[in-house]
Amino acid sequence: MKDEKYQRSIGLQFPTCGCTDYEYEQGVDETIELAKCASCDRELTKNELIHENSKNIQEHVF
Repeated sequence: MKDEKYQRSIGLQFPTCGCTDYEYEQGVDETIELAKCASCDRELTKNELIHENSKNIQEHVF
């Protein structure tokens, strides 16, 4: 197997505005890690942001 399959990067977009530029604040665990959009100032947890981008992630994984 080629290692290049495992070195992919999928950009996450905020569902409100589609922006991919955000500030990331690490918490003690994933449930309180926050991402704040640079465009619309919306805040989502890391898990929420991943969930909102699940369709995009699935399209790029396979």
